[in-house]
Amino acid sequence: MKPRQSKSTWNRGRKEDDSNNYKPCKRFGNMGRKRRNKKRLYSDANGIRSGSTRDGAGEGSSSPRTSTDYEIPGFYYDPEKKKYFKIQPNQFSSLGHTITNQNIEKKAKEVKRKENLNRQTDKLHTHHFLELISRQELGSISSCQFQRYFIHKRISCIDNNSTQTIDVPSIHGIVEHPKVMGLNSNCDKLISLWDLTSSLAKFINIAYVTMAYSGAIEIDFEKSDLSLCAGASSIFWTEKKKSLPLHLLYTTVPFIGNTSSTAYVCKVSNQGLCGTPNSYSIGQKYIWCCALDSDYRRFSIGCEKGALLIEVETRRLWEIYSYKSDVFSTTFTHQNPCLLFCGNMKGHILTRDTRSHPSRTLTELRMKGVVTSLQLTQDDVHLLSSDALGNALLWDLRMKKVVVEYRGMKNEGTRIPIHMDDSEKLVYGCDLEGYTRFWCKNSGRLLRTIPSPVPCSSTCIPVVLYSDRWGNKAGNSALLLGSGNKLYMYKV
Repeated sequence: MKPRQSKSTWNRGRKEDDSNNYKPCKRFGNMGRKRRNKKRLYSDANGIRSGSTRDGAGEGSSSPRTSTDYEIPGFYYDPEKKKYFKIQPNQFSSLGHTITNQNIEKKAKEVKRKENLNRQTDKLHTHHFLELISRQELGSISSCQFQRYFIHKRISCIDNNSTQTIDVPSIHGIVEHPKVMGLNSNCDKLISLWDLTSSLAKFINIAYVTMAYSGAIEIDFEKSDLSLCAGASSIFWTEKKKSLPLHLLYTTVPFIGNTSSTAYVCKVSNQGLCGTPNSYSIGQKYIWCCALDSDYRRFSIGCEKGALLIEVETRRLWEIYSYKSDVFSTTFTHQNPCLLFCGNMKGHILTRDTRSHPSRTLTELRMKGVVTSLQLTQDDVHLLSSDALGNALLWDLRMKKVVVEYRGMKNEGTRIPIHMDDSEKLVYGCDLEGYTRFWCKNSGRLLRTIPSPVPCSSTCIPVVLYSDRWGNKAGNSALLLGSGNKLYMYKV
């Protein structure tokens, strides 16, 4: 009779057996399987399974950890410090060293922005131009299509890094951030509105734009037509004819006391202000926007709980009904400056005839969010609008419907405008994350996305301006981006 083996001998014999040939009994088979699964799933801090040795001599293979392996609810894993930090509530986001969800998202966006800046873009080569010429000679595209395709190709090849940086000086204090930038009809003067760090006032400047022999665009802030410091809240300018002086409309709001808001209309020539600006008292209302018609007869004020229409000569004032909602954007038509468009806080775009009763609405268009900007084409057929939810739409005013939608804008309740270039072939704008996007006006196709050269936030969103006639030179195309106290030029 064969003697019975001891427990230690039985265990030793079991270890010597091959794991592939071992067949557990029905009673203890599940228990052994659980032990083996637990052994496989266990891993050390370096991501090496326990089945393999630390020096890599074992049979098991090491697998790198993914980002999901480090996730613990309520904690944030810093891969640089290799530590876990408890996530604090968002009200502590103002403290830079505190780990909150907002600070984590901000850090991830900054890393993504730097990666996009270092990414190489396509270059514009001669064969692109020759290919378009050959297609035009064969008759496959027309001359208008040739110009549009060539502009789109140039826009898609803009470099991520700026080619020129311009510092903005000021005699009124340290410049903090731009609010509004634009060009006159000749594209040789830059009209801008800036915040100042030392006070609540704003800095209005009209500077000359010239083109140097080297091809660089020069903006001379020291020799400017106008350098005005005022508590301005909005600004608007228009030119009916190129020979006439520029008409400037700006509004001021009181910060202390019970004084009323004021609107100023003035003429600016090459020698500066022409006479004393005409002032108009608006009342104790905060002014969001303003617009002046091309005949210089009336101007509109978008303020709290409605809009105002004022005649320049007689100073007569009408209150425009806007469903008792704040008006954030307003504009007049170009061909016949008797129609006024107002966009309010409830998403309504209302059309008024200034010759009839101000409470009568001709048309009403609807958007999903707060209407932040309105811009009409030169023929007054299409209307470009944007809201605070990131929607950008092109309306056909004859059919009263949306014909093109521009996707990609990111916004969360901030007043961010969207623009159309002078040739009316491109639509562009900067979103809440600081990315500048270009679209084709007719098709809505996204052409280019340019990251911000500096970090940005909801309080200092970059201001962009594009033109193809900088310095009154045809074909001198460039994108101007203002952030902080600097201007960044992107040559096209």
